[in-house]
Amino acid sequence: MYSTPPALRRPSLYAGVAIAAVLGFIDLFVEPHIAFNHTASMPRGFYWLSSVPVTGARSGDIVIACPPPAFAIYGRTHEFLDIGPCDGATTVIKHVVAMAGDRVHLGATGVRVNGHLIPNSAPLRRDARGALVPHIAHAAYVVRDHQVWLIGDDMRSFDSRYFGAVDRALNIAQPFLTIPSPS
Repeated sequence: MYSTPPALRRPSLYAGVAIAAVLGFIDLFVEPHIAFNHTASMPRGFYWLSSVPVTGARSGDIVIACPPPAFAIYGRTHEFLDIGPCDGATTVIKHVVAMAGDRVHLGATGVRVNGHLIPNSAPLRRDARGALVPHIAHAAYVVRDHQVWLIGDDMRSFDSRYFGAVDRALNIAQPFLTIPSPS
């Protein structure tokens, strides 16, 4: 009587091993390309990630970045940033409004880039819980090489109004399946 060899009786096992090997191979050579934003500071949903060009992010780009360490810790301890790779906090997704060489003035009425006021950019004194929000000094700044100044869509966004320029953008993000922010 003929019997199927044990190795051939487990096709689902072999298929699973083959799929795992292919996914492992892809993971070695391809970095993650999709991010999900669940916060209200930018449209909620999925963003396609790409590398930042050698020339850097440009004004108008949407980027993924790490807030400066002290502000990452603040955001994490006050529970509006999740756990992540930025000094214990997650990355942020925001619009680039200023880049190297741009002059930014932060004041009580908002952020001015090269003299132009960014709408709805006035920093808030208190968060949704009523706690004072720390921020950099209201002053004039010049964005240095490899830095970007970030602003979210929502007036309550935790962005450069509070922590200043970030040292670099990690990725460029293009929305591809998002829900517009409420106006």
